Amino acid sequence: MLNRGFFLPILCAALIPCAAFPAWDTELQTYLLKKEQGRIHEAWDVLNALEEQCAAWRGSQFAGVEKGSAAGVCAWASAEHLATAPFPWDFRRPKLIRSDILLFQTEEVPQERRLFLTGFLRGALPPLQGQDFRASLVSWRFLERLAPETPEMFYGLGLVYTRQGNTQAAEEAFGQAADKGSALVAARRERHATQGRAEPSTGFAPYVFNSPAWGLGAGARFWDDRVADTFRQFNASASFATRGLAQGRAEWMDGEMLSPLRLVVAGDIGVRPQNLGAGSFSWRWAQAELGAQAALGHALLGLGYTLHSASYSGLPVTAAGYGFQALRLELEWDTRERPELPSQGFRLQLGQSWAVAFSGGASFSQSRARLSGWWSPGVRTLVGVTAVAVVSQGSVPQGKMPDLAYDLGVPGVVPWRFQQPFGAGAWAFYRYTLLSWLRPGVFASVAWSGAGLAQGGRPHWGAGIDFQFPLQRDPRAVPRWEVAVFDGAWVFQGGMEFTL
Repeated sequence: MLNRGFFLPILCAALIPCAAFPAWDTELQTYLLKKEQGRIHEAWDVLNALEEQCAAWRGSQFAGVEKGSAAGVCAWASAEHLATAPFPWDFRRPKLIRSDILLFQTEEVPQERRLFLTGFLRGALPPLQGQDFRASLVSWRFLERLAPETPEMFYGLGLVYTRQGNTQAAEEAFGQAADKGSALVAARRERHATQGRAEPSTGFAPYVFNSPAWGLGAGARFWDDRVADTFRQFNASASFATRGLAQGRAEWMDGEMLSPLRLVVAGDIGVRPQNLGAGSFSWRWAQAELGAQAALGHALLGLGYTLHSASYSGLPVTAAGYGFQALRLELEWDTRERPELPSQGFRLQLGQSWAVAFSGGASFSQSRARLSGWWSPGVRTLVGVTAVAVVSQGSVPQGKMPDLAYDLGVPGVVPWRFQQPFGAGAWAFYRYTLLSWLRPGVFASVAWSGAGLAQGGRPHWGAGIDFQFPLQRDPRAVPRWEVAVFDGAWVFQGGMEFTL
């Protein structure tokens, strides 16, 4: 176990005998440190062991330990379990959390200890289970006056600011913790420098979606950002819909084998219905990808190879299918402080691909550019803008022409309604956090779709409202639904929005 100095300044300042807490300080320190190091599965094992101890304490009515403090620690452990569980449903644990919090609030707990646990607990709870950033921040600020030299107090303050979306205040708090020798902040900064700023997690997200193009559907996605607690990632997803959509994808990233290079292997297969106005048809495809990435600070350079095969059935397509191999070059510059839930920064993505057809068609190339920016004028508000363009040259197969909705991501657009060799769009949104689990927003967009850069056609305008439902504390998958008018047509659609 790690050195017990993590919580000792608080415990002993509270005049609680340190021997009365044989595991709490070390177990919680170990859990947080392993999380910051990216060793999420080892952290999960530590949390499970602590919860087994909590189950024994609950069974004995917390006999032999200081009830209030023990209940607070157990409530925190259960909150972390509920917020980071790979499977988000757990109908028993919320009841345990409420029971532990009630005991923590009604039993006598030394002031410093109560502030310390409240600061961590209220910021750790999921949105629907009592999350209260204000109560957490107030506790940390009071504790700052009582124990200003405790580095992990500033770490806890920075953690809450991060979850709240106040990245500037979070960095200031983490900086103060680092100045006081915080091992947690040191591990956090080392992980950011070597593995990126995204918070690693593992999870499973089932969802439903609706689209005028595909009908009502359902899908699921599983991800593990640290397979066996190494810098390896695995993602898999599948979805089905009533109008003939069926697709699946799997992706593996290995950042250990040829470190610092990241190797990427991916494959997807599926069938999609499409409508070009003159008639509808089905597009079946299979694709395999192999690539390598190199990260340096905010920059990411990628080189990849793609094998693609597709076939059509139905009108108006006359060709039976096509196949090609392509070389891809990608460049990215990303300054987002929190990629899974950005509140400031920008992201520039550039891509170029050159494809050579196997048979039945000529070669083609595509150039892509995308620039997105985020700015948070207040804790509850978020403003974002995006501009994107895809330019195709040569004989581009219908299935690889950029679609305004599916490929470019223009909000309020029905998939496969606007699919041409050239596509471009720009949009802006404003979002307000009305409740911890509800973020309504408004957006406006303009887009072009045509035969080429000089034949982009008339602009298509759109505007609408959308609703995000961040039901988890650290959301990687956020339900989003929108009502919009685009190019004179009303649109209602939605589903799950994956932030990474």
